[in-house]
Amino acid sequence: MPTRILSGLTVTIQAQRSTIPHAHQDSETIAHLVDGDTTTVWPGGAAPLSDADGGMVYLPAGTPHSAISDHGGLLTEVRTDPWGNADVQLHRQSTPDIGPSGEALLDDGPASGYRVVPGTRHTTSGGDKQGPAYRALISSVVAPVHTLSAGRLDLPPGGRVDHVWVHRRTERILYCAAGTLGLFCGDQLRPRVLDEGAFFWSCPQVPYLIVNLSTTEPARAFEYRTDPHFDRDLFLVTGLTSQDTERRIQRLRDITRAKTAPLSPPLRRRNTVEGS
Repeated sequence: MPTRILSGLTVTIQAQRSTIPHAHQDSETIAHLVDGDTTTVWPGGAAPLSDADGGMVYLPAGTPHSAISDHGGLLTEVRTDPWGNADVQLHRQSTPDIGPSGEALLDDGPASGYRVVPGTRHTTSGGDKQGPAYRALISSVVAPVHTLSAGRLDLPPGGRVDHVWVHRRTERILYCAAGTLGLFCGDQLRPRVLDEGAFFWSCPQVPYLIVNLSTTEPARAFEYRTDPHFDRDLFLVTGLTSQDTERRIQRLRDITRAKTAPLSPPLRRRNTVEGS
């Protein structure tokens, strides 16, 4: 079994603040803006990220970078470092700043050699195998990735990913950005609930089915894989879904609906006095 190499974390940046310039010497990183505003800066370049279009930026290993926010921002970062910060190297001598034309800059030497891919890049291939719900955003089609790729999953109310799938050599991290997802994993398709703001990690060779548990609200997730092509190491699994699976999906929907339903006011017992 391949060793685990992925880690995921959230980064909160206060208004009018920036992160300390740093680099991950051996790890690829994909940063994604969840809420607010953030500009990722590196030597000679900058990428304003927008939560409206699911903005991402891919940072190759060894790229010095920082993040600046005007009004505050929440980022997720996924790295090919199982410890998260094991290979981080601070660049305290570097200073993120704003250039004369309003562009963000990082003063850390020449820009050559940093093949950063900024913003959301919708590829024309990748994600198609699993139907229109998936869309590859960062892959070897648009970035010089060695290991890490990312895509977006949009499910309408009551929707699901078509079929059960498995990756033979690929680790996955799923981040639920909106709504509530039902994950059915393993040979028995055991259910798990992924609420908004939660991560889920999966090792290779684990079959999975993903369902939007809400029948009234859409759901959105971002998925990160150790497959540079995003969907090359992807195989259809047959024979696992059944009527029992459909019953479990409905049962999970019922439980989730009951947890989010408003509580009825308690019934008051009327006191009665005999003979009154």
